[in-house]
Amino acid sequence: MLKKCFTIETRLGTSQFPVEYFKQNRLFRVVWKLVQEKRWTQSQLNTHLQMTYQIDKRTANTLIQTAKGRLKALKELKALERANLLTKMTMIEKQIGKLREELEVLKEKVTKNCATEKQRNKYRRCKRKLWQKKQKLNRMRQQAQNYERMEKRGYYPIC
Repeated sequence: MLKKCFTIETRLGTSQFPVEYFKQNRLFRVVWKLVQEKRWTQSQLNTHLQMTYQIDKRTANTLIQTAKGRLKALKELKALERANLLTKMTMIEKQIGKLREELEVLKEKVTKNCATEKQRNKYRRCKRKLWQKKQKLNRMRQQAQNYERMEKRGYYPIC
């Protein structure tokens, strides 16, 4: 049975939609920064946005509440990502330990030149795999440090 597929072309005219959308997106970034700095209460922030950007109270409240909600969700997400990352790091450390043990056994045979071709190939693959695991562990450690830095500063990027 054949399915029908339709394509509809949409073109934005010179209406206010794109201008308003980008204006609100810019405002959200401003509110995001102000909410993270925690200098003002909600009413002070609301008044500031109304006076500075000539928006109504409803729009200002929506922007503030959206920014606060996203910030709270982002904090929880980063904490969860950090916990998952630490779990993965412990698993990779165990794998590195096993690879080192396997390499020690193969290294004895390879250094004495009594290893078969298959054992030499396995030794090379294990060395490469160990190097890759160490690189991945290093990347994960750097990422964990980034999570700790974000949590310590209390500043989370919007992107």
